[in-house]
Amino acid sequence: MTRWVVALVVTIWATAAHADEQAFRAAGELAAKADPRAIDAYEAVGAARPITRWTDDAWVEAARIAEQQRDYDRARRDLEQAIAISTDAQFLRRARGDLARLEQMTGGGEWTAVAGEHQRLVTAIAGGGDPTRELEQLEALVKANPGYPRGVAVRITLARAWETEDEVDRALRWLRDAVRLASVRTGSEVDRARIELVRMLVRHRQLDEARREVPLVTDPSMRASLVRSLAAGESWRVMRWTALALLVVLGGIAIALVRRRTGSWRAAGRRFARPPAEVIYFVPIAAVIGFIASTGNPLVAKGVIWIFAGAAIIAWVSGATLEAARRRGPIGVRHAIAHAGVVGVAVVAAVYLALDHARLLDLVAETWRTGPGH
Repeated sequence: MTRWVVALVVTIWATAAHADEQAFRAAGELAAKADPRAIDAYEAVGAARPITRWTDDAWVEAARIAEQQRDYDRARRDLEQAIAISTDAQFLRRARGDLARLEQMTGGGEWTAVAGEHQRLVTAIAGGGDPTRELEQLEALVKANPGYPRGVAVRITLARAWETEDEVDRALRWLRDAVRLASVRTGSEVDRARIELVRMLVRHRQLDEARREVPLVTDPSMRASLVRSLAAGESWRVMRWTALALLVVLGGIAIALVRRRTGSWRAAGRRFARPPAEVIYFVPIAAVIGFIASTGNPLVAKGVIWIFAGAAIIAWVSGATLEAARRRGPIGVRHAIAHAGVVGVAVVAAVYLALDHARLLDLVAETWRTGPGH
């Protein structure tokens, strides 16, 4: 008799497990299609009895979808259900970690609405287009909720986004505020905020303030990394002044050559006043590309525009110099090679200054090290 009862129980459980598996997979298909019924389907699998191997997984999947929908209270309830029934130690560790993260994010439910609005705005900002309206809404949200548990993180998000929009002063204000807020809280947020601040200060040439902040970082490895970044910033400053001095010297030499070849300052002025053929061809193309660039990332657009402006000036001076030499006789091969070499040096210096002015040197260096796909 006992064997018959056991067999009957096993049969019932196996049938239920198979039904749960089918229901779990059906819920997965709904989730893959972003069907709003998926979360209800997962919760139905979790609530079904007897408990099977799919029950706790269904609650976790339901919690994941609820979090994506910014329904944090529902996500917390679903995770609590999974924790209550699971016996897998590794599964429990992950579920408890997710629940703790949600508790911290929402302050145990007190900040659920704020966290949902925060996530909605962050998603909108990352979605492309002009994020100014969403950034201003996020700023208002932060100011209206000074006790929000994720206050440091949202300030860092604001700083990064405003920097991308070329609002450097505004970005730095938010990072300084993040450091101030983190300093009155416990945990590792102080270092995180200060590291972001130092890196942005280095990118934007404010090396004196960065130098004061570096010793306050408590993590030795990160402090050493920031010291290296600061040293790189010092090197960039030396290179910036070197490139600028080089362009001034080369420009002075070009003006002197044109003056000598034309015979008077008035004639030299007329030579420089008339745009060379290469400039006439180059400027319209550069203007179109610059306009296209201006519709995208403001920092990249600034770099592109400054590079084209420098190229146009170099082409103008180069063309005037060659035209003045051509009027005195044929230009020899050695003269042409030397001229091309000097122009090449000037172009490199101008590109460096343009990238430095647009604060893109670190981005270019990172792309050079890791490739364009990273």
